[in-house]
Amino acid sequence: MAAMWLYMLGAALASRERSHLSADFFQAFTDNEVLHDVMRLIATTLSVVMAVFFVTWSYSLFSWGVEKGQVTPVFSIPQYISQGSLLVASILLLLYALRDLIHDVRKLSRKAVPQ
Repeated sequence: MAAMWLYMLGAALASRERSHLSADFFQAFTDNEVLHDVMRLIATTLSVVMAVFFVTWSYSLFSWGVEKGQVTPVFSIPQYISQGSLLVASILLLLYALRDLIHDVRKLSRKAVPQ
C-alpha cells in the first residue's frame, strides 16, 4: 500500500515539475520555435484528455472498492486505501496538466500577437 502511494505521488511530483519522460522529436528535426510550441500544446491537450479518463476510471475503481468492502487477506486493510492513491494522483495529474495547458496556450498566443 505504501508503495502504491509513493509511486503515485512520485508521478504527480514529476508532473508538477514537468520532469516526466518525453520524446520531443520535433526539436531534433527543426529549429522552428512556433512548431515546437504547437507540438507541445498538442501533447499537453492529449495529456489533459487522458488525465480526464484516468480520473474517471480511478473514481470508478475507488467507489467500487468502497462499495464492495474488499480487504487484504492478512491484515484486513481496506483495498480502497491503495485504490485511493490512484484517484488522488489522477486528480493531481489533471490539475497539473490543466496548468500546463493554460501555460502553453498563453505562450503560443503571445507569439501569435505581433509586438
